[in-house]
Amino acid sequence: MLHNDELARATGHKRSSSPLNEGLSGGPAGYEARFRRHAAVDEAVDRYTSAILAVREDAAYAFKLLSKEERYRAFMIFGLMSAMDEKGYGLPNGLFASYCEQAAGISKRTAQTTLQLLVHYGFAQMRIDPSDRRSRLYRAEPKLVQFLTDWIEASLIALRLLDVPAAREATPRQLMPALTVSGSDAYAQDGYVFFPDPDFRHLFAEIEGGSLVVMAVVASAREGGPGPSRGDLARRFHMSRAQVTRIVAVGRESGLFGADEAGAPTVTARLEDTYLDCILKALGFLAFHYENGLRMGGGPRTLPGERER
Repeated sequence: MLHNDELARATGHKRSSSPLNEGLSGGPAGYEARFRRHAAVDEAVDRYTSAILAVREDAAYAFKLLSKEERYRAFMIFGLMSAMDEKGYGLPNGLFASYCEQAAGISKRTAQTTLQLLVHYGFAQMRIDPSDRRSRLYRAEPKLVQFLTDWIEASLIALRLLDVPAAREATPRQLMPALTVSGSDAYAQDGYVFFPDPDFRHLFAEIEGGSLVVMAVVASAREGGPGPSRGDLARRFHMSRAQVTRIVAVGRESGLFGADEAGAPTVTARLEDTYLDCILKALGFLAFHYENGLRMGGGPRTLPGERER
């Protein structure tokens, strides 16, 4: 578990004694069911898609770090764990890698690669552990907190439309640690629950750059525009045309992408339904853990980077 004695010693944060309230509105599934019945559900999905795509596009320079779900999950796990690092000590590389492997099924090699990329792209700083020179400590930089803030705000745009109280009453700064204390373990252990369709999971989560292409094609369709060309997608997301061609081919083979007269990828009925399922599961997860985390006390009061201000 993320909130164990070892992590508490490493970060200086004590876990709230309040229990996880799984009965709150029926858990994430309860929120998802409510959202499906909400009159603003289509607008919420449209707004969320555009907002989260903008966040990802702004971070396109970190393509290698964020373009594949396994590394993206490790990145998010690091961010959530770092939100507990109230003293700014840094996370031991061994603890992070072990947690990724045991809780999330992410290999230690991928976890270590993620740490290296975090430093390379300026999301974290590395130093030698003064108490054990064999260990390295990774401390989140303000740049990572800003990414998570933007990521949370993207979800709040949708959740306000869906009448989630926390989305109207709390800020991303308040919700980041709340999400940590309530949802960090659940995200690590069940991060693929958002992908019930195996073909969609393969296209969106397992192929490098797949999520970006899917979101861009869906966003274009929901806005009533033509399908984006492969060249446009490649330039937009710092990908090669060959990468985009492969993603589009996989989507067509699985019936998730169609094609217009110009050969650009389009949304099929299957993709429309599967994408909606994915987004509503994600929004249900976030809504539940935002609200539950606030009820648990909200987590640490200091986030990475704030110590230096």
